Order: sequence, then structure tokens, then C-alpha cells
Amino acid sequence: IDRCAAGPRTFVHGDLRLDNVFFTPGTDDFLLIDWQLPLQCRGIYDVVWLLATSMNVEDQNDTPTDC
Repeated sequence: IDRCAAGPRTFVHGDLRLDNVFFTPGTDDFLLIDWQLPLQCRGIYDVVWLLATSMNVEDQNDTPTDC
């Protein structure tokens, strides 16, 4: 766990979910909203949180937890 908490650290959104992302149709542009929980930690935090909160319950239950 110590290795996971070690640096490098960066500024992250802290609550990156699809309902906190606005996409511009026809472009690759997007806007992150709802910056109530920003924090400094490993950058992968936002990626993992986005993936975890974007899965429906059935997919979460079918996902192996031993990896």
C-alpha cells in the first residue's frame, strides 16, 4: 500500500464521473465540472474512479476482484 501512495503526486478532480463531464458534439473537447473534492494524489485516482463509477451493477458483480 505504501508504494501505491508514493509519488509522483498531482492535482486530481476527486469525483470524476461521467455526469461531471460535458462533451462537445463533433469534437474531442470536454469540460470537467463540479470541482468540490479536488485533492493531491496519484493521477491514476481519477481514471480508476471514472471507470469504477461508470460500470453498471451487473458488470461490477461480474468483474474479478483477484487481479
